[in-house]
Formats: sequence, structure tokens, C-alpha cells
Amino acid sequence: MRLSDSDRELIRLRFIADLSLNDIAKLFKINPITARVRMHRALSTARSLFIKQQ
Repeated sequence: MRLSDSDRELIRLRFIADLSLNDIAKLFKINPITARVRMHRALSTARSLFIKQQ
């Protein structure tokens, strides 16, 4: 299992570029609620991957 390119981009935009979920939603042309759900799923996957490596 690994993060998809779009999941990595979501996380990068949120935490490295410090964009809001509303701004990310505009960039991806999706609903802000969809952006929030996708971010939650991406972070959940990232956590699982991190724990597996430990």
C-alpha cells in the first residue's frame, strides 16, 4: 500500500504550502467537504504506512 499522487499532493498543499481546505478544493475543483474527506483518508493511509514501517 502507498499514497496516491493526489493524496501526496493534498498533504503537501495542506502542510507544506499551508493552504486551507477551501483553497485546496478550488485547486482540485472539488467541493470543500470532499477535500476534507479526501484529506482525512490520505492522513489515515499515511499513518498506517508509518506504523507499518516502525
